Amino acid sequence: IDRLVLRKPGRPPEPVATEAQDRRRAGAVRPDRPGAHLLELVLRRPPRREPEAYARAILFVSSDEPDADGTVPATGEGLELVPLRLPHTLPDGEELRIELRRDGEPVAGVITYYAGDSRPRWVRATATEPARLKVTAGTRYLFASAHQGQSVTLVFQTGAP
Repeated sequence: IDRLVLRKPGRPPEPVATEAQDRRRAGAVRPDRPGAHLLELVLRRPPRREPEAYARAILFVSSDEPDADGTVPATGEGLELVPLRLPHTLPDGEELRIELRRDGEPVAGVITYYAGDSRPRWVRATATEPARLKVTAGTRYLFASAHQGQSVTLVFQTGAP
């Protein structure tokens, strides 16, 4: 891990301290409030100078209170798949809308997805309309897309049936 940053709801990004442990680096992430948090990682394999990979993970911290705005955080950098509502809050049969964004702006593209152990399916997003699909409660989804040489994946599970 070269860099680790946590973006908490309504707060500026916070660097997360990392330390060497048995030839690896590790850091502890401690979200202190409910909501969707975005964890960004930059991975580098020495002795290279350029980052080898970037990764982003959305952490959902729940409580008895509903999420303030029900949105998923996005960095506005690079290629991102951004659900327009928190996927784990969607009931069975509800429509999920997902934007494909490049540097914060919606772009057109095909998004491949798997629902559970199903065969691949495709939905299309445009620069003005997000991709749309109906979700099944209690199902794990994998989404993938590519645009101008960059690729992105998103994995999540919808709420219990």
